[in-house]
Amino acid sequence: MKEPALRRLHRWLGLLLVLFILLQVGSGLLLTLWQSPVFGLPIGSGAWFAVARLLHSGGGLIGVWYRLILSAGLVILAGTGLLIGWKIWQRSRTGPARTPSADPKPAAPKTTSPDSPI
Repeated sequence: MKEPALRRLHRWLGLLLVLFILLQVGSGLLLTLWQSPVFGLPIGSGAWFAVARLLHSGGGLIGVWYRLILSAGLVILAGTGLLIGWKIWQRSRTGPARTPSADPKPAAPKTTSPDSPI
């Protein structure tokens, strides 16, 4: 796949998934904070806990499909990002064609003409 197509796919997939990624990560963070005695939050109490739990791991069969699709999207997003990075790295290794103006010009050799006194 050519780089412009990879970039387009990566951009649109990222835009489609960003809200769901934030919901999944945010609910997982809240669950971690609530379930950890280290942070001193009441464990498993309140409506926010129930909402976070539903978002993160609930939803029955729909929730399972949601997490499968989100996971597949993240794998594709990571893969396209790696491919784009690889293409950029390859391009930077070979470098652009050097232009004559970018190369320092060697000093012109001194020539003496037959009319020269030396």
